Amino acid sequence: MSLQVCLLKTGESIIGDVREVIDKEQNIFMGYRVSDPFVVELTNVKTVSVIDDVVEPNDHTSTKVVFRQWAPLAERMEFDFTKEFVEVIYPPCRDILNSYVAIIADYKQRSTISATIIPEETVTSGTGEGSVPLNELTSPSLEESSSQPFTIKENDQ
Repeated sequence: MSLQVCLLKTGESIIGDVREVIDKEQNIFMGYRVSDPFVVELTNVKTVSVIDDVVEPNDHTSTKVVFRQWAPLAERMEFDFTKEFVEVIYPPCRDILNSYVAIIADYKQRSTISATIIPEETVTSGTGEGSVPLNELTSPSLEESSSQPFTIKENDQ
């Protein structure tokens, strides 16, 4: 894993797991495969002071860091970028890296679907009449000479 920031031709800075893509047959560098890319935006926010109910602008500004998913309509979070599309690649500073890692961990936790298979309740073909629960499928014993890999028990009707 190589977490890097990429400056794209679009002007966006993205952070993600960046790997080189090489055509092995011709030994030619093709571009980059980027997993879990997020756009990193820095915005300056002007600050104000309130003293005795009087609001006064400050000369100070603070920087706000915003992460947003790159290509949020994509089915997968892995993209191949041509070498021409990526202008600069550099390692992120520690604070940006730590924030990105936390965001990715949260994103993956929220978007991961887990399932538990219950063989007694799992149907192997269809959902209606004639379907066979998974626990009723048996494999033939080694002594049996059968050309079928599985034997299906018929439901008592």
